[in-house]
Amino acid sequence: MRKLVVAAIFFAVPVVVQAQDNSSNLTVAANTILSFDIQTADDLEQTKTINNALTIDVKSRKSSASVSAKVSYANIPYSLASANILGLQFVSSTAPGYAVSSQNIIYLTGTDQLLFTQQKHSANQYRHYVYDLVMKPVGYTASPSNFSFTITFTMSQP
Repeated sequence: MRKLVVAAIFFAVPVVVQAQDNSSNLTVAANTILSFDIQTADDLEQTKTINNALTIDVKSRKSSASVSAKVSYANIPYSLASANILGLQFVSSTAPGYAVSSQNIIYLTGTDQLLFTQQKHSANQYRHYVYDLVMKPVGYTASPSNFSFTITFTMSQP
């Protein structure tokens, strides 16, 4: 099994990260600034969503490909450590022959969570997948601070 891994640290500016070999390519791009702003009591109690936050581009010419994501680093208070507060929700795709893992929010943990599987395609072109970035309510137990996350995207092929 081959794996291409992309680690994306999303700060206050849109970024593009990619991994590639001769026949496969995985690119993850932030479509906007990926930052949640929590300033009121209501913000602590509500799910936050950044619409169309990420575009995942996949080129897989020799075999099918599965793309997964996980939180590989989280700088968050201890009270939120097991909460899995960050998630991805599928929005759209330009790819024929894909299978999305779930139409619901996929909350990320420290292990890979399958996002989608794509059939191989011989054309030398990318298939695009768009996802919202979602954050569960942090509640009142978290002390005020800046939280940061690293999301690692992995493309696996048989």
